[in-house]
Amino acid sequence: MFVGRLLNNLCSTSKCNIGVTNQFVIQTRDYAARKGTRAKREAKKIKRKIEKIEKVGFIERKLKESQAKLNKPTFKRVVNDDKYKTIPTDNVWLLRRHVKKIYTVEEAVQCHRETHHPTQLNCPNSEIIAKIELNLETEKKGKFIGAFTRIIDYPHGFGHGETRNIIAFSLKTQVVEQALKAGAILAGGKDLIKSIKAGDLTLQDYQYCLAEPDILADLILIRGLLKKKFPTSKAGTLSPDLENLVKKYVLGIKYDAVPEKLEKSYGLIECPIGTLDMDSKHLEENFAALINDVNSVKSKKQTNFIMRTQLISPPTKEYFIIDFTQYLPKEIPKKDPTEIEDEEEEKEKENLLHAVIPSQ
Repeated sequence: MFVGRLLNNLCSTSKCNIGVTNQFVIQTRDYAARKGTRAKREAKKIKRKIEKIEKVGFIERKLKESQAKLNKPTFKRVVNDDKYKTIPTDNVWLLRRHVKKIYTVEEAVQCHRETHHPTQLNCPNSEIIAKIELNLETEKKGKFIGAFTRIIDYPHGFGHGETRNIIAFSLKTQVVEQALKAGAILAGGKDLIKSIKAGDLTLQDYQYCLAEPDILADLILIRGLLKKKFPTSKAGTLSPDLENLVKKYVLGIKYDAVPEKLEKSYGLIECPIGTLDMDSKHLEENFAALINDVNSVKSKKQTNFIMRTQLISPPTKEYFIIDFTQYLPKEIPKKDPTEIEDEEEEKEKENLLHAVIPSQ
């Protein structure tokens, strides 16, 4: 374009035409810029200037400290560095240099009992807490399982020391009476829903709202007031057996799965499974129930949801790694159609061998 303009200028100014321009047809066109491109370019420049000022600008010492606290991880992730350690050859080894031992629940409980004996720490009734590390990654890349709260009903219960206000909804008067006996503070049907809608009752005093599936159509009227407390099967607050559900929420143990702030794929659960004065077998059954309950939250195709489990007992920081894989539900492998056909043929052959031929 630039060369074409120069040649046109030379031809117009010069008196004699050499004939160079006659051989080549040269066209020059000036295109206007698109509407808004200059404005966008200037806006980008302003953004860059603002970003530079924010990074380089002066920040007070107190503000720096508060920002550092916010960026700190909520809990320290335990790194599995046993790959580079050797296996101990005797019953005395250094944890820094050798592979950590994996205990059974009974062995870990017995070790905690020795340290919490009256002759040492004098805490024979201390709680035993299960520390479970989770892999919160899902099938879709970049999406993770968020924080969740559940209540587990252990086969061998113990006191949790909490006061829980529960409201229950049911259309049947008999079920309402059973829910009140089980521990619900308030229970009712359509009349209770109408009084809540009218504003006679406030739901702020109640922590959990439980219901039967039959009353869901009527509960939609106060869905805006219930918000996150609205009963659903996914949250575990909706069940046809309302009496047992109320008992579970009254006596059960609450636990929270907390994802790490900076690394969202990593989560942690700390939940008590009992006290040291309980029977070791009862504690093991409680631990198995907790593992199954946590494992039920994972997606169908996820295999490594629970990464590692430990047992701790305050006030000590000592922990014992537990093999949790033996408590997971065993998956039945799917058979190939060819194997199923072979089995059916073998069964038919066996039936023919054992068949009784009638006498003529």
